[in-house]
Amino acid sequence: MNGKLALLPWLNLEKEVTAGDVTFAPCYRDGNVHHVLQPVEEQLKELLAFFRDPKDDPVRTGTFAFLAPCNFALGEDQVERVGSLAPLLLLACFAENQYFCSIGPYVNSAAFALYLGTLPFSGVASFEIRRRDGMLPYCSYTSEMFRFALPPQCDDLSPRCDEVFLRAMVSAMDRNSPALERTESALPFFAMANTDASSASPGSELMMLVAAYERLLGPSSGSKIGFSQSVGQLLGPFGNKKTVEDARKAGRPVDPRMCPGKEDELSAAPVHQGWAYDLYQARSEATHHKPQKVGTSRGWSPFEHLVMGAVLFPLLVKLLLKDGDFCQLAPRDVYRLRAVDRILIEQDWTKRDLWVQAEWNAVVDDISAAGPASA
Repeated sequence: MNGKLALLPWLNLEKEVTAGDVTFAPCYRDGNVHHVLQPVEEQLKELLAFFRDPKDDPVRTGTFAFLAPCNFALGEDQVERVGSLAPLLLLACFAENQYFCSIGPYVNSAAFALYLGTLPFSGVASFEIRRRDGMLPYCSYTSEMFRFALPPQCDDLSPRCDEVFLRAMVSAMDRNSPALERTESALPFFAMANTDASSASPGSELMMLVAAYERLLGPSSGSKIGFSQSVGQLLGPFGNKKTVEDARKAGRPVDPRMCPGKEDELSAAPVHQGWAYDLYQARSEATHHKPQKVGTSRGWSPFEHLVMGAVLFPLLVKLLLKDGDFCQLAPRDVYRLRAVDRILIEQDWTKRDLWVQAEWNAVVDDISAAGPASA
């Protein structure tokens, strides 16, 4: 049996997820190897010996990809297909993330690292070492000589996949949807903004996040005004009519002077549009290493921008696919979208009242209880 085994060793899916003609599945279930991999169970153990958990034991929670009915030894074209679908799986899992909730589903992009193992496996792995001036020749190692360590931020994750969203994206991809093409071009930047790696600075994550949004929203989003208007066009139907001025009165120090000549226009804009403008401004300061102007203030911290950016991105993709008749919004999506303006005005997203949920989730729950017409 010759081919490549596609492994995502840090991704702990709770169950099989099918994306078009590709299925992503846990390598082991209840301690037993997945039935598709039974013919190469011993080779799988040898491959996974290169990937180690915090106790330096081989990982047992990884994910592999196969094509129907049971083809896990992939050819070159099939590897390319898996590589194109893995980022969509990432986004479908991000759509299910629950923030400020310690027991809900959560995953980061570092968990989606894709590795290819050669079958039949001889016990020796070969790696290309990438350099700025090209590739070094293949280096060969046994698992006793070289091992990959589980990234600390990938330990004990609990991803869940929005399978309806994933199927919609695959359908849009297979039908050459322009919205999905923009999504695909944006996802590498979105992934770099959401690794949870301690080595990534908030400034660099802001740059990658805005780059992802610009790719998703198209050329019209290439300026502060264009960016905020593009976000506003999508979120406008879900706003609660609160403005940037309302946010400022509630304690959010959004400074209209960051929009010279259009201070009144910014003050009257929906709060989500002001957030987008503030995000783009924060990204520009990080990109060009410009200190914040004396006497001005940011309405939201880099931390808050990054959280809201991670929440909104899959929702905006859903809105774009909805416009192309590829998917419909679930009630939960509508509740989240209608919660955005209230959350943006809220002062402390993480405050808790004993065992009560974080304020972020309390707002979503409040809107959900009131029904989809609430604001």
